[in-house]
Amino acid sequence: LSSKTEILLRIILDYDDSVSFIKINISQKYKFFTFVPSSKKIITFGCQDAVPSNNFEIIDFLIVNFKNYLIHIIPHPREKVNLYKRKYALNDNVNISYKKPSNTILFISRFSTLGIEYQKAGVRTIFINLDKVKMDFIIESKHEVYTNLHDFENKFKE
Repeated sequence: LSSKTEILLRIILDYDDSVSFIKINISQKYKFFTFVPSSKKIITFGCQDAVPSNNFEIIDFLIVNFKNYLIHIIPHPREKVNLYKRKYALNDNVNISYKKPSNTILFISRFSTLGIEYQKAGVRTIFINLDKVKMDFIIESKHEVYTNLHDFENKFKE
């Protein structure tokens, strides 16, 4: 890292001189997003590990209201895929994986930072913050934020 970049990181992140920074070169083979084959358009839901019932509420809503889409569920890294596979095993329009589809048309989460990564990749990103959690990265004037499914439904009826 350049000394200018390192100074800025120390100021922004409030690190002292005992912390060292290194630049990691990422090969072209590494891709954060992966193409997920589907004949349907993909809506991706990024889960949170806190209060899983809120994840289920949103996923159930998406399954009922977006029948013509593939609902791709990304469990939180601290969650087991089987938590969702058991519940949604019989649903043809549900895919559950830690893969992050590059071909998603809409990313939805309660308050996952994956939303920022999808937004930076040009994907429309929506936070349905049922928990009403105050997150410093969710800026209501910059992000689409709903605090209940009714308001989301009124905006996105299929």
